[in-house]
Amino acid sequence: MRVGALIASALLLPLFLFASSPKNDEFDAMLRDMMKMQEQMNRIFAEFNNKYFLNDDRFFNDLSFSPKSDIIDKKGYYEVKLNLPGYKDADVDVKVKDNLLNIDVKSQYKKEDSANNYIKRERFVGSLHKTLLLPSDADGDKLTTSLKDGVLSIKIPKKS
Repeated sequence: MRVGALIASALLLPLFLFASSPKNDEFDAMLRDMMKMQEQMNRIFAEFNNKYFLNDDRFFNDLSFSPKSDIIDKKGYYEVKLNLPGYKDADVDVKVKDNLLNIDVKSQYKKEDSANNYIKRERFVGSLHKTLLLPSDADGDKLTTSLKDGVLSIKIPKKS
């Protein structure tokens, strides 16, 4: 059951408990208003789910909004690709725990950069994190990673 439906149902429960009492116009109006509110809440949560979660149940996007990824179902394995321009292998840490793929990326300004007289500095420096739920047939213990030309590729074999 979706979170929105649970919340909306919890809001309506007290009204339905009193539904056995004699109905009047005021109660009916209040019930109609609550039903409208439930419809709005369901619509808001549906939009949220559609925007931030994939429609298939094998993977879901995290809510950190970066780095963005492509998830590809290939014969025999899954492949996750992330654009990480300017990062090195040493900056990237990929782990699987409890069927969750955790990707941590860290970078820092170099000391010599602080001596420069920057007019504008827009390139991101800091930590990025992404967590993806692995499908049940993924073997996270046997994943391989490669970082080439600014693209991190994670290959996760499927269980036999």
